[in-house]
Amino acid sequence: MKCPQCGALGQLISCLKLVSILLIVSGQNPFLLFGVDTPRAWTWSQDNKIFSCLMAFFLCNMMETHFLSTGAFEVTLNDVTVWSKLQSGYVPNIQEIFQILDNQLKMNQVDPLSFSSP
Repeated sequence: MKCPQCGALGQLISCLKLVSILLIVSGQNPFLLFGVDTPRAWTWSQDNKIFSCLMAFFLCNMMETHFLSTGAFEVTLNDVTVWSKLQSGYVPNIQEIFQILDNQLKMNQVDPLSFSSP
């Protein structure tokens, strides 16, 4: 399970991604606001806007996914969790999933002979 700070970091990266893409597309130079020399990477990004936006989008998405991923995998049946990767420590293969679901259905199945009809 990931730390709580990772979720905040993932959201921060998401916001920075949008701001950077907006700055690249608009052509604004944010470094002038801070009185800092414009880096060559920013000049390059202004000359190659489409590639820069795509690169910012994909790299930031990769980092967001890393920080927001919990590694959770759960199987639920009728709103009941029948398998949890976080509790068991591994992801079952497809045969195991079918067996788990089959066992759960058999446990919840009502025997029609046990009820008498009036």
